[in-house]
Amino acid sequence: FLRFLARCFDLLLYLILMFGGLLLFSDDLLETIGAPLFAIFSMLPLAIVEAGLLHAWGTTPGKALLGIEVRSEAGSRLGLKGAIFRAIRVYVIGVGLYQPILTLICGGFTLWFMLRNGVAPWDALARNEVRVKGPSPASLVAFVLLFLAMAMVFLFAIVYPIGLQLQEAFPDGIPGGVAPLS
Repeated sequence: FLRFLARCFDLLLYLILMFGGLLLFSDDLLETIGAPLFAIFSMLPLAIVEAGLLHAWGTTPGKALLGIEVRSEAGSRLGLKGAIFRAIRVYVIGVGLYQPILTLICGGFTLWFMLRNGVAPWDALARNEVRVKGPSPASLVAFVLLFLAMAMVFLFAIVYPIGLQLQEAFPDGIPGGVAPLS
């Protein structure tokens, strides 16, 4: 469960940075996020950044706050190649390319696999060791406060402005039956 929370933390941090950048620099945000392959390719940099962090430090911001490290079978930080392959496996097997139906299927498979084997499929394949010492009380408080702050930033600085742009673009409601915001 700590690993899931750490992933949520890292994902939320990434989404704030990605959508914040899009809000600042995109000429037509709705066209950008509406592109057919946006959902797949917009999340790919997260896998690359995660691989770099695991290679350099053996952890990510969320994992660090929750006392989680990823190590090779030998106990060292992952090599760059191993970190990249792990990140790609998480991206495909663990979260199904962040496509809604695939994410549910892959998440269910991962949960089943972890309950049965005690290790995530991507770590089992590479024989990685995930060390979970757990958070200190201070780290846990920091995690909760930062997560709540990031959630507020995401809702009010990202989701709300995008909602306003959608409302402006589709004053009669989004085609397909979604009613306008009142």
